[in-house]
Amino acid sequence: MANCPLIAMVSCAVPSQLVRRSRVLFFLSLLGLSWLAVHYGGFGYHNIGMTAFVYPLLAVFFTCILLRTIQPGTFFSWLGRTPILRFFGKYSYGMYIYHVLFFPVVCRLLPPMQRLLHSRTWGGVAYVLVILGLTCILSVLSYQFYERPWLRIKSRFGYTKPKPAVYDMAPVS
Repeated sequence: MANCPLIAMVSCAVPSQLVRRSRVLFFLSLLGLSWLAVHYGGFGYHNIGMTAFVYPLLAVFFTCILLRTIQPGTFFSWLGRTPILRFFGKYSYGMYIYHVLFFPVVCRLLPPMQRLLHSRTWGGVAYVLVILGLTCILSVLSYQFYERPWLRIKSRFGYTKPKPAVYDMAPVS
């Protein structure tokens, strides 16, 4: 029920109005997420109330970020052009594919990292940074030596839209 005004605001809008309304929707969803975080004591997704309200608000929130990104002159438009995000955008698919390869190996390093750093938190941060670093290295190598050669030759293969199938609805006698 709490998302009904947001849904009504989005569903009746044409795309240009939706882009203009994204600022209001962004702040409303951020306000709603902040209230839910305070009310439930964080984002644990451990009860039905959290799940029922947080997931739709997160969808609205991130949709608004995407809508603000396509508007020239906004903070999110500028942020999308920063070198670090362009780097991660270029290699993000490889990171998505390869990040799970390192969990079995690096998870054995988590307890020693926590002992070495005398903190579970800093050990966890080090764990994430090690996985991120290894994933980035493998993703860049994969892009340069596997994906890029395929991308170079993709123009040699044409794509034609398939013709829609025509079905004969006459009864079979």
